[in-house]
Amino acid sequence: MELAARELQVGVSNRTETGLLMIDIDHFKKINDSNGHPAGDEVLAQVAGTICQAVRPTDAVGRYGGEEFMVVLPACQLHDVLSVGERVRESIARKPLYAEGYMISTTVSVGCTVSTDGGHFVEMLVKAADQALYKAKYEGRNRTVVKTMTPSILSLKGLKR
Repeated sequence: MELAARELQVGVSNRTETGLLMIDIDHFKKINDSNGHPAGDEVLAQVAGTICQAVRPTDAVGRYGGEEFMVVLPACQLHDVLSVGERVRESIARKPLYAEGYMISTTVSVGCTVSTDGGHFVEMLVKAADQALYKAKYEGRNRTVVKTMTPSILSLKGLKR
């Protein structure tokens, strides 16, 4: 949260937008219940590694709580935030994980937002990204949803190839 606040201030100073992703591992409780908590811990670590590989070197990844991660994207416009969120989602969906002797396939839901002017606080961005994440889960999971700081919401189901 401190890093997000700092990057938002830098964005205000530089007149650039700051993006935020909230990422939640779909059906994580089932992973813990079926495979055990050590396997769940390993899934968390592997998902975190996949997120780090899928974002830009200038982006910051952190565990927000439970099975949720936050990514701060400095100097990032809305279409870039959506692109990064979708790249994260696709990377995790196509990569089976191995933990405690189990092969575990998992997906994530991603909520995205971007600061469009200097009047937004970190809490507002987190709330918007959380609302988008909730919508992604409500719409069936394994998708990326963007909530702008205006009333409109855009939902994107990943393209299947």
